[in-house]
Amino acid sequence: MMKMFNIIYRNHEQLAKTIRKNNIRIEKNVLVQIFSGILDKEILSTLLQDICVLLPDAIITGATTAGEIINDKACSASIIISISVFESTCIQAQVVTNMGIADFSALKSAKLILLFSAGIENIPTRLLEQINSAAKNAIMAGSVAGDNNNLVDTWIFYGTTILHMGVVLISLTGTSLFVRQAMKFDWKPMGNEMIITEGKDGLVRTINGYGIEELYKKFFGEHIASNLLAIASLFPLMRKQENKYTASIILQDYADGSCYFSNNFSTGDHVVFGCANIENIIDSQYLENICDYNIEGIFIFSCVVRKRLMGSDINKGIGPLAKIAPTVGFFSYGEYFTNPDNTKELVNNTMTLVTLSEHPYKRHYEISNPNIDENQGLHITSGKIFQALVNFTNTLTKELIESNQNIIEYAAVLNIKNSRLEKLYITDKLTGLYNRYKLEETLNHLITSYNSCMCRNHLFSVISFDIDNFKNVNDQFGHNIGDDVLKKISDIAAENLRSDDTLGRWGGEEFLIICPKASLDEAIAIAERIRRAIESYDFPTVKKVTGSFGVAEITPLETSRSLIQRVDAALYKAKSDGRNHVIAVRKMSQE
Repeated sequence: MMKMFNIIYRNHEQLAKTIRKNNIRIEKNVLVQIFSGILDKEILSTLLQDICVLLPDAIITGATTAGEIINDKACSASIIISISVFESTCIQAQVVTNMGIADFSALKSAKLILLFSAGIENIPTRLLEQINSAAKNAIMAGSVAGDNNNLVDTWIFYGTTILHMGVVLISLTGTSLFVRQAMKFDWKPMGNEMIITEGKDGLVRTINGYGIEELYKKFFGEHIASNLLAIASLFPLMRKQENKYTASIILQDYADGSCYFSNNFSTGDHVVFGCANIENIIDSQYLENICDYNIEGIFIFSCVVRKRLMGSDINKGIGPLAKIAPTVGFFSYGEYFTNPDNTKELVNNTMTLVTLSEHPYKRHYEISNPNIDENQGLHITSGKIFQALVNFTNTLTKELIESNQNIIEYAAVLNIKNSRLEKLYITDKLTGLYNRYKLEETLNHLITSYNSCMCRNHLFSVISFDIDNFKNVNDQFGHNIGDDVLKKISDIAAENLRSDDTLGRWGGEEFLIICPKASLDEAIAIAERIRRAIESYDFPTVKKVTGSFGVAEITPLETSRSLIQRVDAALYKAKSDGRNHVIAVRKMSQE
């Protein structure tokens, strides 16, 4: 069977006595884990050497922490030594300082892989992928080393070596070893999704266009967000992947306002704030799923945020574990976990644990939740307050989204209606051409542009034409046939224009064409082309119809009224000369 001996280290004599009293020196399969909240390299180096002398055949590992766990207590600034003695389980260790180099053959048959990493910005993504491939069926657990919330320098231990950067892998292999893993993640999404607007591989500059500190101050207030690392731990950014949320904490903030996150955020990623439910943090019912067999030891790895949030109440979440079996672990800057599909990942804001046994017979443990002090009368706990905050924010966000959606939909309807009204306002109902209002608007705009510079780029000409003897068509064939003639002539004229010419019905059987950047001669050519097309067309019932055309070119300082008068004079001249003619007026007459 597996045995575990945990002590808060005081001195060499205390450690030697524990080893001697329990005959640990004669054991062959020994794992020593050191979790230290004391960041004194000399003290730790001496301790590692002592343990090597006392237990020369043991595998020694561990990490510096942001808080230590021993049995039912959370500690600070202490050194915890945990000695696990196995009956038949083989223990192997290796250090990985280059993320691409590791002996994975030792991991293939492992039941449990413990992983401790050092380096604030050291996220061994490639190594996790390699472990996924080499040891898919193994459970992986462990943590990122801490340094008492300083976020400066973290260490891990391998034998007598202290590493500032790298990873230690411990593999436990044995047919009798039985391991289970659990994770508690008690943060829920709060508010609306946001987008990483500038970021790459975890280094983020802006979210929704805001700097990170600016964003937290916007949502949580100036005085609260002044301690960015603390507030970002309590209200971490969460990302949804494969129908589950994972949290990411800030590992480092830089002078330029950018922050390095424990998740590989990049531009375009969607994130949301997370909020903790304190009652869930200390809830123990999750243990019922893993405590149905004999458990001989528990390793626990918990995010320091949970300790920071709960204070001394964090012991209420640890206590039930110690009643089951000896428990040891530490508070960290990230936890390594194996998902139900056996993929391995680094998570944050969680408490992860593994239960171990070399004699896993069926056994039932009584699991009870710790008492929570209620506010007598109102019965409002801090957990309920957090839940109310989440509920309020999510409800408000939902209402805002629905309101915005209604506004967007209503605006879309209004845009459609406005477009229809605008079209009706400027369109001749019979022919579908522009009406007189639109023609005058276009004409005034071109005259203003021309008079402002009087350059060739703003030169234009106007064509006015009407249908010869159109009254006879209405009198002889009826107004319906007359309407058909008007519509067909509209089509013929439109087919013979340039793409930027403007055609409209001026009134009755009279039409107006505005030709931008067209000289008088160019406009005459356009008018002549339309005249011939009308003359050659065989109209149903009426057969032959002709039109008379007047053409004029804009002159300096001319008004729309005088220009229309000139083109009308040309049109009347064409009609008086026998109709079916194009007449142009070369210059503005002197009054």
